Amino acid sequence: MFCTAGSNSNGQEMARLAAIAAFLDMRFIVIGGVNDEGFGSLGPQAVTGGSPPGGSDRDRAEARRFGERFARLTWQFRAGARP
Repeated sequence: MFCTAGSNSNGQEMARLAAIAAFLDMRFIVIGGVNDEGFGSLGPQAVTGGSPPGGSDRDRAEARRFGERFARLTWQFRAGARP
């Protein structure tokens, strides 16, 4: 899940955790991301209210890595392979 906010510490982490809790309650599979340093994350996020406004190239790269991971794992699940 992608979350964004207008400034740092503006609630995107809590919004993400609340949504993940609801997804797990409904027995969804939650796929996390991997940041640019190779560590696991809850998924991409961006703070868009800075200067200049909008997402940065780093934010877009993190979102792209997450999308590629999501697509790969979806393909593996649909193919019946173990992730």
